[in-house]
Amino acid sequence: MVLDLIPVGQLPLGSFLSGAPTIPIADFDTPPNYYRPKFRYWLPDASVPIDEVVQDIHAIADVGCGGVEFLPFFNYGNGPVVTDWSIYGFGTEAFKDVLRAALNASAADGLLFDFALGPNQGQGVPSEPETPGLGYQLVYSSTVVNAGETFNGLVPTASASFNTQGLEGWMHLPQDWGEKNSLAAVVAAEVVRKEGLDPDENIVVLNQTSVVDLTSLVRNGTLEWTPPPASGEYRLFAFYERYTNAKNAISVPEANTTIGNGSWFVDHFSATGAKKITDFWDQHLLDDAEVKRLLREVGEYSWEDSLEMIATLWWTQGFAERFEKSRGYSITPCLPVLYHIWCAWHDLTPYEVTYIYDTGEYGNTTTCTQDYREVLNEGYQEYLTHLEQWAQSLGLNHSSQPAYNLPLDMAAAVPFMGAPELESLAFFENIDRYRQFMGAAHLAGSEVISTEVGAISIGAYAFSVPELLRMLKGSFAVGVNTLVLHGYAYSGNYPGTTWPGLTTFEYRFTDMWGPRMPAWRHLNDSLLYAARNSLVGKLGVPKVDLAFYIDVHYYEDIDFYPGPDLTSAGYSHEYLGFANLAWPEAIVSDGLLAPDGPAYKALVVYDQTYITPEASSALVRFAQGGLPIFIVGSAPSVTVGAAGQAEVTKNMEELSSYPSVHTIPLSDFGPGILAQFNVTPRAAVLSFAGGGPESMFIAWRSDKASGVDTAYMWNNGFDSVFTVRFTPPIGSTPWILDAWTGKQSPLAAYDADDSGITIDVSLRNGQTKIFAFTRTASVATTRVVSYSSNIETVQYNSAGQVEALVYSDGVAATVHLSNGSRVTFLEKKELEDITVGPWDLTIESYVPLEDLSDAKGQIVTLPTQHLPTLVPWVQIEGMQNVSGVGTYVAHISIPLAAAPSQSSYAVLLSLGRVSNTIRAWVNERPVPPLDTSNAVADISDLVTAGRNEVRVEVSSTLFNAVKARIGSLHTNGEVPWDSEHYTDVPYAGYGLVGPVEVQFLRRVVIHH
Repeated sequence: MVLDLIPVGQLPLGSFLSGAPTIPIADFDTPPNYYRPKFRYWLPDASVPIDEVVQDIHAIADVGCGGVEFLPFFNYGNGPVVTDWSIYGFGTEAFKDVLRAALNASAADGLLFDFALGPNQGQGVPSEPETPGLGYQLVYSSTVVNAGETFNGLVPTASASFNTQGLEGWMHLPQDWGEKNSLAAVVAAEVVRKEGLDPDENIVVLNQTSVVDLTSLVRNGTLEWTPPPASGEYRLFAFYERYTNAKNAISVPEANTTIGNGSWFVDHFSATGAKKITDFWDQHLLDDAEVKRLLREVGEYSWEDSLEMIATLWWTQGFAERFEKSRGYSITPCLPVLYHIWCAWHDLTPYEVTYIYDTGEYGNTTTCTQDYREVLNEGYQEYLTHLEQWAQSLGLNHSSQPAYNLPLDMAAAVPFMGAPELESLAFFENIDRYRQFMGAAHLAGSEVISTEVGAISIGAYAFSVPELLRMLKGSFAVGVNTLVLHGYAYSGNYPGTTWPGLTTFEYRFTDMWGPRMPAWRHLNDSLLYAARNSLVGKLGVPKVDLAFYIDVHYYEDIDFYPGPDLTSAGYSHEYLGFANLAWPEAIVSDGLLAPDGPAYKALVVYDQTYITPEASSALVRFAQGGLPIFIVGSAPSVTVGAAGQAEVTKNMEELSSYPSVHTIPLSDFGPGILAQFNVTPRAAVLSFAGGGPESMFIAWRSDKASGVDTAYMWNNGFDSVFTVRFTPPIGSTPWILDAWTGKQSPLAAYDADDSGITIDVSLRNGQTKIFAFTRTASVATTRVVSYSSNIETVQYNSAGQVEALVYSDGVAATVHLSNGSRVTFLEKKELEDITVGPWDLTIESYVPLEDLSDAKGQIVTLPTQHLPTLVPWVQIEGMQNVSGVGTYVAHISIPLAAAPSQSSYAVLLSLGRVSNTIRAWVNERPVPPLDTSNAVADISDLVTAGRNEVRVEVSSTLFNAVKARIGSLHTNGEVPWDSEHYTDVPYAGYGLVGPVEVQFLRRVVIHH
């Protein structure tokens, strides 16, 4: 069928809607606070005026956030500048007053309230030194005993040691003082050889069979011992248990009270350490009835940051006894080889020499370190369990960034808290590394999966909102559904601090959100966008196509599955460790792993080595249940630790006998193999036009209660149109959900059959879209299946009719309908697109007051500039160091044919690249919030025939203004740590850069 392209009003209209549709998701337009992002709020100390803290919390509420994460920062634990922390430190009466005020302000604004369990990162509290529950470690000293010699004397004394490379200035080291040292063991072993790997690392290989435990021979600290005859050089080791005596927040010198003396890292490997924290809260903060009541009223989570603490070798009181009970043998012969990168903080070994045993790959070094970490994990899980139980007793839950940084199994720790949290910084914003965390969280059924997002080491005030949004989008793409933004710093005056105010981490990390930032006045648009995505991310449960088994014992900064082929085909995947496979949630039914949770369609064992007996038994159980299992490359065949090899061998041999288990060479594995065995993605990428799909990610969720499935899509690659087949339940109806405007619309163009629903999805670089699939009857009796590229979109109009928006490119436009017919519109070119301009620009410049110590600064309106063409501010004379908000005004003439009364044209305003934030008005009427990845809006209802005013506000970061003054700025009495972030970087090019265009698209109702 061919139609002339004539005004809509002259067409015989055909309605395609069978009835008024019901929106898929309630509250999507205005999500409650539970779904909105929170700000981490940095309190410098309790000396600040309480009314300033209250104003900050009101500002967080006013901008559209849902809560605060209250973090007593205390200069990152590094000590005060002027204020007396024995009076204003964590846990003091002054601190309790600030905490109470913050809680009251949050209650008044309806905000949720999370709180750090201690100062700095929440990893310690005030305490008497060297008391049970504080951080504990095992240290050693060694000496050489040559063949034919006798050692006779005091066993070597030991001191704490640590490789501090890269940690200076932000990590508090263990201290050597203290009286409570306890000799744990004395061991000797023969030296086989010495290896120098590089100038900074030495390895000494020990004869594992020569190890001898001499502890029982020690008398009053002395030992007499002679090595066996005909032996070589021996090393004699003396191991001591002692407190780390490390603080997570220091205080003033010679403080005369326990609380005023700062806070100490607690033991994270026992319930005793957790109880040290909760006892402090119960006795010194929650003894205030109002504070306790308010926490019950508005509190959501107690919280602890990532584990940024060190020890020579992590230990806890009674560790040796715990080890023997858990692993079935004494830890004593293992002690020399535990000071290894596998047991250290971020692979930093404490001593200059690393010892290993000589048999096998690393001999029993591997066995010893694996079993050590397993027992350390057990203690850490006790620690987390106590914190979660304590939080629940207050009507809250606990949130933590679990395990990573230390030699702990992150994936095993996830279920021990109400809200497991990862972070963009430590995971390098890397999707594959996020997957190491998400698999465990999804399998455990974690309803809330949080991220600390927005920290990046580029210098404060340099972070743009589009870059922040890119981080959020990547988090949503893997299933994160709760956001804590990094961060909002106390905004008032503070000693040793200049404009623009308290800047945490001495200007190293982003960012200091708040009214000091020009973007603040527009930030609500982005926060609402994030909240709507979070709401979708908490609907029902996640569904993930593939689980990969990985044998890691702790989080590693590597990508486990190489290549983008699975993502390009539409598969979603994540990782599970050996502990996860043995969880009770890991059951198989109907050929799916965890059918009521992520419902993995297959398990891929990708060239792994180690597996526990429990995990190998689980694999057999999965195969018996019919789960497709792909053994790719080498199958894991070595037990973890000393026990269970026979069971692992038996199970792995049995596994290969089941018909659902497929052994595949590494070079052959990929989407083709999976499809060959009928393992297909829930959202298959069938084709694309433009950039490839290797950077396009899809997150699927399913909610049985509401009968809605959702698919979140994010394109982190080049602009493209992806043809995707979605597989919701047969008979589902697709919707498009706009997270920027809150609008939910039934989809007018798609194909559907028993294999799924196929949609052409156009995504610009960085753009996201959300599709919802409802179980309700289709809203359409006939629909468009596909359309030509010179049609911008096909949609339902306000009258319930399907209309096409057609470009005037001189070529006929075509749509294909589900009834098999084709409709072609002949082109009648009439209206030319408009390039908007010239512009008048007025900038509100954010600058300090004459008194630089006043944090608030001022906003100065600069003289209006007339711009014939749009250029960044740095290209305008005298504007290169300006930060602020620019208001652009221009006028356009709209032909009568495009006026709303005619309904013949859709009028689109395209604003070009968005460098930070943007808002627009037409004739003083607001344009709907703009997608920063595709800043195009339909302004058809805002224009009139004739002259129209277009007003656009854009913001910059504060970077240019800060860069111009960086040599004069201080925070906490210090200059910026990394001034090269400012001095070595050019001024940033902000402003409205365009091109700004008005496009006229013909509206054509499709009649069949």
